[in-house]
Amino acid sequence: MAAGPIRTSRLTNNRHFRSGRPDVKNGPAGVLSGPRWQTLLRFPGILGTLAFVFYLAWNIRWLAAGVVPPSILLGVFGIPAPTTGMTRSTLAMLDGNWDTAILWNPFTLPFCLVLAWTVIEVFANLLRRQRLVLSKPLTVAWPAMLLAAWIAKFAIGPQWW
Repeated sequence: MAAGPIRTSRLTNNRHFRSGRPDVKNGPAGVLSGPRWQTLLRFPGILGTLAFVFYLAWNIRWLAAGVVPPSILLGVFGIPAPTTGMTRSTLAMLDGNWDTAILWNPFTLPFCLVLAWTVIEVFANLLRRQRLVLSKPLTVAWPAMLLAAWIAKFAIGPQWW
């Protein structure tokens, strides 16, 4: 039996087909197709943009009043974010008040070190033209440190939020 000409499906010729990989179904017959899915796939970007605008407005409002902005979680819901108190902690460290700095946020220095590590890794990936993906140690370090900092904030008490 002789092989006939290779026929392409309507799916691969469709303008919605983006992948080029046969195992990814994102054409009109696939899962992620049509205007409804395109709108839903844009939703995280829209939500993220709105959250960022709210974050900027929140901080500008407090800074305009001449006050260090409180955490949004603290201001809106009354609970601290893991990073609540880091600015005050840094200012206390710069003044030499290490005991007060630790009470404001005992994870200020570890956060700064992991942030520096993250920035170095991201720039190294950019220079090597690699994907901007964090290494396994960083993907473990960030959530572990955020959880530990949150537990510490509750343990220290609301007078240091």
